Amino acid sequence: MFNESINKCISTKKKILGYFLIAFLIALTDFFVYSDGGSQSIFSHVMYFPILLAALIGEMKLSFMTALIGGITLGPLMYRDVSTQTSQEPREWVFRLLIFVIIAIVFGFLVQQIKQYEMKEMDQFFFNDAIGLANANQLKVDLSKRIEMKEPFSLIAFQISNMDHINRYVDYRVGEKSLKKVIQMFLDFENLELVYFICSNEFAVILPKRNVKDTYELALKFLQRLIEPISINGFLIEIIMKAGIVHCPSHSCHPDELFRKMELALDEAHDSLEPYIYDEETERKNKEKYEIRLSLHDAIPNEQLFLVYQPKVSLKEKKIIGVEALLRWKHPKKGFINPEKFIAIAENVGLINEITKWVIQNTIQQLTLWQKEGILVNLAINFSPKDMKNSNLVNFLKQSVERYKINSQWIELEITERGIIKNMDFVKTLLNDARSCGFTISMDDFGTGYNSLLNLIQLPIDYIKIDKLFIDQIKDDEDPIELKNIIQMAHRLGIQVIAEGVENRNQLEWLKENECDYIQGYYFSEPLLPNDLVKFIKNFPINLG
Repeated sequence: MFNESINKCISTKKKILGYFLIAFLIALTDFFVYSDGGSQSIFSHVMYFPILLAALIGEMKLSFMTALIGGITLGPLMYRDVSTQTSQEPREWVFRLLIFVIIAIVFGFLVQQIKQYEMKEMDQFFFNDAIGLANANQLKVDLSKRIEMKEPFSLIAFQISNMDHINRYVDYRVGEKSLKKVIQMFLDFENLELVYFICSNEFAVILPKRNVKDTYELALKFLQRLIEPISINGFLIEIIMKAGIVHCPSHSCHPDELFRKMELALDEAHDSLEPYIYDEETERKNKEKYEIRLSLHDAIPNEQLFLVYQPKVSLKEKKIIGVEALLRWKHPKKGFINPEKFIAIAENVGLINEITKWVIQNTIQQLTLWQKEGILVNLAINFSPKDMKNSNLVNFLKQSVERYKINSQWIELEITERGIIKNMDFVKTLLNDARSCGFTISMDDFGTGYNSLLNLIQLPIDYIKIDKLFIDQIKDDEDPIELKNIIQMAHRLGIQVIAEGVENRNQLEWLKENECDYIQGYYFSEPLLPNDLVKFIKNFPINLG
């Protein structure tokens, strides 16, 4: 409100200044013409400038009036020859007056057309004609006004998340009508004028004087109304809707920040039937993921990645028979980054294959060094689900063992159940190929995926690794039947069992009693650096009872 008054005052002052400038230019032109000897002076053409200026700062009416005044002051009021005080012929000054008026009309018309075009462009900048609503630019302007009023308000963004499917499989015109229909349904549901078109599948609403709780309940009720399909042009259209909520002043008091956080809240809604309220902690985590993603590109060339190895102990032989290579990342500024975080990001951005190649090369080099020292252990290398989408990495593994002259029987490929669900036939062929070359295969996190038993039957699996989730069920007063059944089932199929995440003596004794084959976990050792692992192996065995 205050800013509007200031702007209006400045605009009025500019207009008054323009009027004075026009009058000054007319008087100055008359002075030069008179001083130069009369109306025949070339300075009479300077009168075009106040006429053009009048067209620019005013309407055609002002330009016309300036032309008349200029024509008269240079006409009957100006001598043709000042030295002889000879007056002009009427036809002379009338002709000049007509020229001025024509110029004023033509230029005034052109300026008027330009201004109308600019106004139309300005309207389009703030308004969407197709939907019939103000757009995101107007929303930001209105947010600024609301913030200046210092009254709390909520902002909701609604998005039709399946709009692409509607456009692709039905018709894009139906998609546009779907958005219009949903907006109209909201207006019928809640009588508000502050509704804004954001993009082809999104609109936003300002709710004055609403707290977060009331806004959430309103958005939730509206989303529930859209569970049933709506009818558009004879088509029953399923609308998958999500909503994100921000509040002023709780989340921000800046229009751009509110808009940005509204979009972040919308992104986090994930097509659920519940609106998502902006959360600072979620944004912090997303920002951290983004920073990790950027840094990950430099992790390999800058030698920030390294490997640790966790021993696997045979309960029957009472010795260390293998190790699992585990990737670690020490960032120069952030320190150690959780592998679960950066591996998931590497999978999403397409860097996981390069990282797995790096792991293969470095683990096989390390295995070569250990074997020269007389340390003979199997080495398990983790393959991501993304690594199993083609044969490149298995081929790279074959080439690496040939290059370093390592017997492939010492290498174990460790895969997860989630890596084979969507690509069973290809993975089966890939693993059979790897097994025919002498590599062994283990399935990690067994029991946490779908169709675990079917996977064991169909795939060439040598070991299963029972997830820590099942190991934690071993307690003094309980006998985990499900875990016992998994071990027995695996043995009947000729598959050996590795228990990972073993942390106490009670778990160890139960696993021994139920004939688990191998143990891996902090009860024996945390993951170790290569030199520390050699010392640990040389000081083994630990008392296994």
